[in-house]
Amino acid sequence: MVKLLRGRGNEVTVLEIVQNHLKRIGCDGLCADECSCVVEDICPCGAALPKDCEPGYKKPSGLITPENPKERKLKIIQQQISDVTDARDMVEEERALKNKKLVANTKFLDSAGSINLSSEIKAIKIKLDEENEKLRRGIKKLGAEAKALDDECQALRAKLGEENRKLGRLAVQRGVCPFPESCNSRHTCTDTRCNADVCSNGYAYRFS
Repeated sequence: MVKLLRGRGNEVTVLEIVQNHLKRIGCDGLCADECSCVVEDICPCGAALPKDCEPGYKKPSGLITPENPKERKLKIIQQQISDVTDARDMVEEERALKNKKLVANTKFLDSAGSINLSSEIKAIKIKLDEENEKLRRGIKKLGAEAKALDDECQALRAKLGEENRKLGRLAVQRGVCPFPESCNSRHTCTDTRCNADVCSNGYAYRFS
């Protein structure tokens, strides 16, 4: 086994160096294509220098894999945010179409007036009035759905911000944010740089 001098006659093995490094970066052990081992029992296969292994994290099953569960959790939340945002966009698109139809119907009804109307126009007016009422109810319902999706997205962003805070990735934690006490994005922003020089009502932007 390869050994390095620690000083005063003490010796530290390469595997001990690997163990210390794994502990320092928060990994649970090593893994390769066909095997894995925990940091407390590193390389039971007898390899002096595990060239084909990489740092890994323990799954509930006990298996060590390269995938960081914390990173996976972030990806899941990010995907949830994306899905909710897409759903909200679809709701808003449908809402806009109903609004457009409502406006068109209303213009026609206003232009038709209510005097000396033929039976056919009267029938159309009745039908449009009924359709408009359905459109208004639909628009109101879609508005409520959009609001609920907005709230869900906001909650997910807050959850993502909390996970990033635990990992020390927020801009305010790294000293990047110039307005750590007032910026609305201080609990979620993970930018590596910020050139904003003004923060008004919680919104940071570049003025000069």
